[in-house]
Amino acid sequence: MPQELGSWKTTLVSLFATTAVVGRFSLVSVFAALTLINNSNSLFAANIEQGKLQARRVCAICHVVTEHQVSRDPNAPSFQSIAKSQQFRKKGASWLLEEHPKMPNLAITRQEAEDIAAYIKTLAK
Repeated sequence: MPQELGSWKTTLVSLFATTAVVGRFSLVSVFAALTLINNSNSLFAANIEQGKLQARRVCAICHVVTEHQVSRDPNAPSFQSIAKSQQFRKKGASWLLEEHPKMPNLAITRQEAEDIAAYIKTLAK
């Protein structure tokens, strides 16, 4: 478990324990805790290595996702060319979640899309 996640869990437990003692502030405490978690980018930061692994499992069926891979579909752009595309640079992970022509609907989570996008960004040489 990442250190940030552990500290947030500890903070939440502490807040909920406090709300049990001081009932009238419980709604405010819960709202404050949820706001802190929602605004924390480091809590759900993208993981490049996870993105690379996910890309190898899901995307490499058609796309070239690593340097020495051979494409099974010559019409599928390589991840390196995707990394350089204006469309990907504008939209990032959200672009991966949109429907693409000639491509199956990907069953990936938002976090997996963030991880894959983080990996793709490393290829924009």
